[in-house]
Amino acid sequence: MAAARRGSILDEEDANALTSGELDDEELYEQIWDAEREGLLEIGIDLRRLNRPGSPAFSMWDNAIPGMLFVVAVLASLVFAGWVWALAVAASGLILLLTSVNFLVMMRLRRRAWTLARASLHHWRELWRMGGLSLRLIGRPEIEAHAPEGDWREFARRYLAEGRP
Repeated sequence: MAAARRGSILDEEDANALTSGELDDEELYEQIWDAEREGLLEIGIDLRRLNRPGSPAFSMWDNAIPGMLFVVAVLASLVFAGWVWALAVAASGLILLLTSVNFLVMMRLRRRAWTLARASLHHWRELWRMGGLSLRLIGRPEIEAHAPEGDWREFARRYLAEGRP
């Protein structure tokens, strides 16, 4: 209903929610974020599912630039310093790529996914369809919903309805 009031274009899921008489997706989405802000809900992000082409949070350059810099550094050290230095640069660069650089890439991916999920219901649905999100009640870890199999709408209706802890 909130989507209808704003005059935005409704997709099929919005139309079904509006005609069913239940809370619409926009209201459920806001309940999820209200619960998260109040510390009642944990929103998880599955980085493996989101770090691939087709994901709205994926960045080809975040994944490609470290590898390209690694190759350039090894080749430059081979040309200017010889094969011993090239081997040393390759070994240290590989260790750096597998530890620190991968951590930084995943941190940036998590930040982009979080920003997208918070930005709009459209992005939330897209990330959910890709399997990149999960919901878990804090203090009750047995109550959770994992994308894409779980239903975030049912989770919000059942556990986050107004007046429920």
